[in-house]
Amino acid sequence: SKGLKVEGQLFALGTDRGQLIYEGMKAGSLDGLSIGYRAKKYTVGTKPTDPSRTLHEIELVELSVVTFPSNDKATVGAVKSADIDGLKTLSDFE
Repeated sequence: SKGLKVEGQLFALGTDRGQLIYEGMKAGSLDGLSIGYRAKKYTVGTKPTDPSRTLHEIELVELSVVTFPSNDKATVGAVKSADIDGLKTLSDFE
């Protein structure tokens, strides 16, 4: 109900770096997320008790898997895998 939910796909799994990231994610040791964004609409707090800035609309420009996320709630929830080359029939895909 609050926050940012994303779904993504790893690429370059045929490289050493891609396999290292994938294995770290599967093991749970690489499970943080970091985002890069541009603030489109926001308000600036005017009172000492207000947040310094409240984001109302952003443009998401980047998402990265990291070891130590700034927000400890920004984590990978699940890692799935499939041998795409080994899938031959519709039931294999399902």
